[in-house]
Amino acid sequence: MILDQMLKNKALSRTISSVGVGKYELLSGGAECGNRKEATAACIFRIHHRRPWSMLIPNKKFREMLIMKILSLHGPKFDTKRMALAAMLIALQIILEKLSIGDPAVLKIGLGFIATALIGFLLGPWIGALSMIINDLISNTLLSSGAMFFPGFTLSAAISGIIAGMFLYQQQINWRRILIYEFCQILITNVFFTTLWLYLMGIGQGSSAMPFMALLMVRLPKEVISWPIEALIVLTLLKAVERAGLKTTFD
Repeated sequence: MILDQMLKNKALSRTISSVGVGKYELLSGGAECGNRKEATAACIFRIHHRRPWSMLIPNKKFREMLIMKILSLHGPKFDTKRMALAAMLIALQIILEKLSIGDPAVLKIGLGFIATALIGFLLGPWIGALSMIINDLISNTLLSSGAMFFPGFTLSAAISGIIAGMFLYQQQINWRRILIYEFCQILITNVFFTTLWLYLMGIGQGSSAMPFMALLMVRLPKEVISWPIEALIVLTLLKAVERAGLKTTFD
């Protein structure tokens, strides 16, 4: 009785059709059912027990291809050429990060985002993450300008490299992708993690620490303003790199 009512439900029928019960085929292994009720019952069970992404796109190869179309989960082979390129980009990152203004303990405006985008664009997420970690360690130890080393910023650097590589490596560069990339980069690494690390460092310095929300409100306007500006700069730079054919030189 309950199954008969489910079969009459148009919305449920559309949902069942969308997850692949064409010729009464089970999603689990491809065996055909004896009748539509059995196939529908099997799909209803699958709808409630499968992960949403798998439910919407049952074909694993197509699902992986779609993910790769949106985000790059793989990077280039770490050979001598990539090692030399990573070293040059790390040096560029260090130089650009030194060209900054503001108080590192509260609000700093710099140009490091340019090198971060290039690292992700040319090296992918995993070599990019390693490059960002090395950059952070060198900048805050050997070339430290007095700022205290904090391992949270090293984690943020790695995440920043992964985000850049996933959004930019072997992807079509357009204004939509760059806007989304910069939004995710700023939201995750700058707004959340950097504010969190500064707050934790402030707690370690004593009772004069600024509350987390107060620190966030100080930093948030700068991040909102910098989002379209950084996106425009990164878009212009990466388009110029593409036109110059520099990316194919290292592929």
